[in-house]
Amino acid sequence: MRFSSAVLLAITSFFATVSAVPAASTDALGTVTKVWPNGMVEYTIPADEYFGSLHKRQTIDLSGATCESTCSGPPGPGPNQNDCNVITNEMLSEGTQQFSINPNFVVFVTFASCRVNFVNQTPDVVVYQENDFGSVASFLAGECNAAHGFSVGQCTFDEQPNAFIQVLHS
Repeated sequence: MRFSSAVLLAITSFFATVSAVPAASTDALGTVTKVWPNGMVEYTIPADEYFGSLHKRQTIDLSGATCESTCSGPPGPGPNQNDCNVITNEMLSEGTQQFSINPNFVVFVTFASCRVNFVNQTPDVVVYQENDFGSVASFLAGECNAAHGFSVGQCTFDEQPNAFIQVLHS
């Protein structure tokens, strides 16, 4: 009887361990997903098939840096500014909290019709602040939306032209 109880306990422990699923995970492509309580979804994905670099990576802090804004794309399915406000309000509420983006990666956040991207096509790690991200995205959403006849807004950093923020239809 002791033997069968021990076997039953071992089998139960095995299935409990196997069925446990981590709350957050990264898949083979490096995609990280964060689902906010309000339904907003944030992804971090590689911008291309970048596998490494021969030079030492540096860190570029773009917090507070200026960027040049442009609106483009055919009139029509631009983002709805109210949908973008859900994203930007969440970013602004994070304050001066910093985040980093690896070389050749894109961080994007979506809610309903709005998608906000931070694209890093540099060979270096870029550091930025949530409230700066929210401010730039809010400006682009207000200026480059469907109501103004655009489908994409982009702000390219003056000191790092291979890093930019976009607002577009998701």
